[in-house]
Amino acid sequence: MKSIMNSRARYPLFFTGLFVIELAGLLLKFAHITELTVEVMAGIGFVIFLLSFIVP
Repeated sequence: MKSIMNSRARYPLFFTGLFVIELAGLLLKFAHITELTVEVMAGIGFVIFLLSFIVP
């Protein structure tokens, strides 16, 4: 994995993706946003999370 993306670029993407997914869940619980918005936010977070593994 080190040869694909160095940690300086990989870890911020990794944790940003997880943060967006967690934020979607918290907003659903406390801000009462719609489930569609949560699904979109979770999808965006998942894509960011995957980019931390596959982007060179």
